[in-house]
Amino acid sequence: MFTPLYFKLLEMQTRFCTSVGASPISFDPKRRKCFIKPHSRIRALFCLLYWIVFTLFCCGRTIEISLHSDNKLENRHFHMCYATSQLTLIVLVALVITNEKQDVMANAMSQVLLFVDKFKRQWMPTRNAEKEFLSKAIDYLIMLTMISSFFLVQFMIVFYVMFPETPIFPHTVFPKKWNIDKSWIIFFLELILSAFSCTVAVSMLLVLTVFGLAYFFGVLVIVMRELRYGRKDHKAMNRLRSATSLPHEYRCVELIHKQMMEIIGLTLLIFHGLCSQFWILTLLSLTIQTIWSILLELGGKNSKTVKATVDSWKQMKFWRPKDKKYMEKFRRACRPLVLGEPGVYTIKRLSSLIFFRAIVKGTFRAVMTVGKSTKIVIIAPTI
Repeated sequence: MFTPLYFKLLEMQTRFCTSVGASPISFDPKRRKCFIKPHSRIRALFCLLYWIVFTLFCCGRTIEISLHSDNKLENRHFHMCYATSQLTLIVLVALVITNEKQDVMANAMSQVLLFVDKFKRQWMPTRNAEKEFLSKAIDYLIMLTMISSFFLVQFMIVFYVMFPETPIFPHTVFPKKWNIDKSWIIFFLELILSAFSCTVAVSMLLVLTVFGLAYFFGVLVIVMRELRYGRKDHKAMNRLRSATSLPHEYRCVELIHKQMMEIIGLTLLIFHGLCSQFWILTLLSLTIQTIWSILLELGGKNSKTVKATVDSWKQMKFWRPKDKKYMEKFRRACRPLVLGEPGVYTIKRLSSLIFFRAIVKGTFRAVMTVGKSTKIVIIAPTI
């Protein structure tokens, strides 16, 4: 479950993201509830408008370089601009979803925290979250993400100082004879702008990390461990796995899952497509590719384990025949808790293997296609 440190980290994360404008959602640690302030909505809208302009600029520069340049140096610039434009598109999708579904996100996160807290008080009253390995792991992952975000912003500042001629910076649009790049005012303005853009991107990373960990380790672990019949590592009371209690708790999980999929259902499909194109055509960033593969693997295992949880109810023993009959009908009425949009795209057990196969096949085809007409310059991973 969640430790007191988790709620402090959640409050810090929401304050930071709302101050930047990446997310309008705030968190009250006393009531343990997410809410949205009016000025946070306006700030998030302005941040979205800024990011749309920034994304159009990066995409425009990428298209310009690809149409008018083919020498080796500018090919290196093309790879960097293309990678940046793909990353800005991914962040743009996240910002659009956050602004469009902000009320649903705040309500869903509040429901997750409320459900987990109520479940612990009712079924695990003697458990101390501060002594559980899983609860500590959540806190450490959030702190690691915060520290990584800080260093990413510092890296962006160093990158601008060392490579100011990269076309993703606005001053490169103007002719060199104007000597704009020699102006200290322009230098500091672009430095602040670059740092702010990177801060918005890492803020979205924080939002996805905190919300994802809360749902996966808070709700789905309850389904996979506590609601599954026959396991030996149950932490909750045995009375939970009965015909009178289990259906209610599982229906609560289904409602929360439905709310969460309204937010990230189709978003997973868009992310999957953008990330695949990013890795195939830029031939870099093994770190992000590994992270996405791990997420696909976890999502596939989640689908398999939740199905095993529902199937385990066949082994339940009852004193009354009507309880057995009721659980049999309830089990058949349960739909699988899959990640994604049912009927469009869902993460399954083999999704990670299919993803790797598509990456290898797509990369090979891209290399063969590009190699027929131009030379390929492979840039070392920089992200």
